[in-house]
Amino acid sequence: IVGEGVARRWAMTGEDFGAHVALRCNLIEEIFEDAAACHAGALKLAHTISANSPLAVQGIKQVMNHSLAHQRLDGRRYVAAWNAAFLPSKDLMEAFMAFMEKRAPEFSGE
Repeated sequence: IVGEGVARRWAMTGEDFGAHVALRCNLIEEIFEDAAACHAGALKLAHTISANSPLAVQGIKQVMNHSLAHQRLDGRRYVAAWNAAFLPSKDLMEAFMAFMEKRAPEFSGE
C-alpha cells in the first residue's frame, strides 16, 4: 500500500507516524476533526455503500479479497516461517523487556 521504500523505512526504523503521514501514504482515506465527525463520516459511507446492490457489494468484496490473498500467499507463508523462527530469539525478549521497562533495548543479534 505505502510502497517499498516507505515500508522498508518503517520496518527497519520502527518510526512512529501520525494521521497526516498515514493519509499521505494511503494507509487511511480521510482525517476527521473529532470522534463525532468520524462517526458521521462512517455513517455517510455506510449509507452510500448500502444504497448499492448487496450482491454487487458482496461480489466485489469476495473478488478483491480473493485476488489479494492469492497474489501474496507465498509472501505471507515466508513471513510466517521467518516470524516463527524469530520468536525464540533473545533479541525479541530484549525488545519486550525494554518496552516494559521504558528503556532503550540492547540487542545482541541472538
